[in-house]
Amino acid sequence: MPWFADALTEFRKPPVEGGLHAGAMTSADEDVESEMICIERAMNAGPCVGGYAIVNWSRRSRLGSREEHFSPQEITFADNFLYKYGLLNLIKGLGHKYRHGEL
Repeated sequence: MPWFADALTEFRKPPVEGGLHAGAMTSADEDVESEMICIERAMNAGPCVGGYAIVNWSRRSRLGSREEHFSPQEITFADNFLYKYGLLNLIKGLGHKYRHGEL
């Protein structure tokens, strides 16, 4: 959880502040507790336009295949929930508590 708030902040930085190149739609994959995860800009986040997706590339397919088939799994958060309704602030607060052993 703390990773998301930090990674989203970095993702949104303009290129002149060390952010991704102009027009970037996805971050580089990062190893987060042994899982390869990235952030992507989501153009349609449910009923709202715009948001961000956390994509996990390290999970096995949910189809029950016996083979070692990995299928990306993702969760998308709409901009209005993150910024207007305070979800990002909640995530930041929980991340702070997690880092300080309060959860």
